Amino acid sequence: WQYSVIEETRPGQYFQIYEDETGTFIFNSKDLCLFQRLKEIHDAGVDSIKIEGRMKSIYYTANVTRVYRTAIDRINDIDLQLNNYLREELDKVSHRIYSEAFFDGFDSNETQYHHSSAYNRDYQFVGEIINQIDGWIYINILAKFSLNDTIEFIFPNPNEDFSLLVKEILNEENEKIEFTKPNTTVKIQLGKIIPDNGLVRIKTKICSDYEKE
Repeated sequence: WQYSVIEETRPGQYFQIYEDETGTFIFNSKDLCLFQRLKEIHDAGVDSIKIEGRMKSIYYTANVTRVYRTAIDRINDIDLQLNNYLREELDKVSHRIYSEAFFDGFDSNETQYHHSSAYNRDYQFVGEIINQIDGWIYINILAKFSLNDTIEFIFPNPNEDFSLLVKEILNEENEKIEFTKPNTTVKIQLGKIIPDNGLVRIKTKICSDYEKE
């Protein structure tokens, strides 16, 4: 099959679509990320910002929102360590290579990524914490993790995030299991109270385009 693209106001002008050994990238735009320009946006008098969340997961929406919320709350006194931590969190959601697009002027070379159409997915969202009782947390499982994996817990306040080496997993019948299955509930003992609205993720083995480069 042969396709061409035509722009509405330019009838008769056809842009050919072709695919090489690495794919086709005509609409392969980078993702807009203006995190590092928040102070400039704030100082310009902007009262609100919009985060794109259509067709995104709970994990994506929650993590990106908490990053920007924290940065905005600390807009005048954010230190380098926190800034770098929050910026790294934006790399831990599924995304294309980031770009500041037209913030400093139009340059189409800065908005398209011609090397790959793949998303960077270095972390897998594995579950949502739905309850905690007597030091046990209950997780609604969406993806697999196993004994001896290190999982990460994230919360609305990034200062409360922590990691855990999994030594025991119990299923809904209180039986010990070696790994989780999607659409089940498991519990893990923490021995402490944790904040509400926690999510669980795990680092995957897939290299991002940043690491490849």
